[in-house]
Amino acid sequence: MPVIDFPNAPAIGDQYTESGKTWEYDGTAWNLVVGPLELATNSVTSGKIFNGSVLETKLANSAVSTNKIADAAVTAAKLANNAVTEGRIAAGAVTSSKLATNSVGSSNIVENAVALGTQTTGNYVASLVAGTGVTLANNSGEGATPTVSIGQSVGTLDSPTFEGLTANSSLTVNGLLTPVSVKEAITISATAATGTINLDARTAPAVLYTSNSSANWTINVRGSASIALNSMLATGEMATVTFLATNGTTAYRPTAFQVDGASVTPKWQGGNAPATGNASSIDAYTFTVIKTANAAFTMLASQTKFA
Repeated sequence: MPVIDFPNAPAIGDQYTESGKTWEYDGTAWNLVVGPLELATNSVTSGKIFNGSVLETKLANSAVSTNKIADAAVTAAKLANNAVTEGRIAAGAVTSSKLATNSVGSSNIVENAVALGTQTTGNYVASLVAGTGVTLANNSGEGATPTVSIGQSVGTLDSPTFEGLTANSSLTVNGLLTPVSVKEAITISATAATGTINLDARTAPAVLYTSNSSANWTINVRGSASIALNSMLATGEMATVTFLATNGTTAYRPTAFQVDGASVTPKWQGGNAPATGNASSIDAYTFTVIKTANAAFTMLASQTKFA
């Protein structure tokens, strides 16, 4: 290596350039300050680089790799607005393990950002309506009420199921009724009406007994065998159930009425309770139960003869 002929009697801070390299005198020795092929490890620090001196055009493709960036070195404050665009993110680069809990809020997702057909197992989108961000909330437990909201994704569902919401139900979104299906389910049982008949608003809101009634009976309206109607409904909500009773030549009828096992007195259509059932026919009894307060209900009832 050729010997460099540095100037005699230099002062601190004097610089000397030769063959494209520059040295600076620190009072004791000459130190190389510009000479890319001879830079010592860690010799270029942030304090020695002016803002804006390293341009994108001076960086080779893939020059800055993940192993050259310290953990947490790239913070939000160091990224310009729109610095990270879709074209700069490789497919699969952003995984759930790289996102902090609640780090992606609704204000960070533009309209149509999540397209139909892209949801997979484990995603936090149960059912997305194109262009609106309408999602259905997860059934969080027995007695939970299904939720429909705009711009909100709740629950992890593969096959969505909801309390009180079946394939034969409908949803109301922003005041618009959206039918899920035009079909209605009915439970048909070769049973004779007698004793206490439980009508489950959640699981079997319509029931037909096809055998002839054998005695008068008690009607009990509830949510299901494990859910009280009181926990299923909020104050100001109601549920309607229908019981179809088959009568032979001797007719019978319901004579006692309950909600969640507690006695109630129905208000009958027309103002009078039926005095009897109708022989050789099917009597349709419809009960609308309105929750007026905690464990307090108003029951509206009607009887219709079909023969």
